[in-house]
Amino acid sequence: MQEKVERLFGIEHVQAAEAIMKSESGFRVNATNKSSGACGLVQALPCSKLPCTLDFAGADCQLDWYLTYIENRYGNPQNAWDFWQEHRY
Repeated sequence: MQEKVERLFGIEHVQAAEAIMKSESGFRVNATNKSSGACGLVQALPCSKLPCTLDFAGADCQLDWYLTYIENRYGNPQNAWDFWQEHRY
């Protein structure tokens, strides 16, 4: 993951990208929130928008989806982490 984050956003964003995944899923590719239905490394909601399997084989796909989502919605992982800390999602 570090390599992809560094390539897309720079090394200064690695810690923020990891913090979000740790907070959302504990780095579990098969994590599913029973009450909301969110799933995967970063708890995509609804789970159906995550075009990946919820297993080790889908981890790279989940990571790519996550980084694209972060870029499109927040611009970079640090902005996303700042938002997460304020809103807890």
